[in-house]
Amino acid sequence: MSKSTEEPAVNVKEAKRLLELLSNAGYRKEDCEYIAPMTREITELKKELGALVLAHHYMTPDITFAVADYAEDALGLVRRAEESDADTILMCTVMSLVQCHDSNDG
Repeated sequence: MSKSTEEPAVNVKEAKRLLELLSNAGYRKEDCEYIAPMTREITELKKELGALVLAHHYMTPDITFAVADYAEDALGLVRRAEESDADTILMCTVMSLVQCHDSNDG
């Protein structure tokens, strides 16, 4: 089966996963179908890059519930980043938190 043949089925599966996670936050089936290709690609890239995604709990539900490995307050995110041995850390948060982590990096 070619990748282009597999993609629609994989996106349907991802949309179902998203709907389970996001329906309580007001997301509809159509919303989940729309974002499914993006969240699937992010998930695949996370695995490929050995990445950890940290999100401030103020981020949108599609990020905090469907993409992030952890969604916490600022202090929790900094602690997760410090404890992580991930190759790449992606922080979905306000700029000041990213700067805070970078300044501790050396």
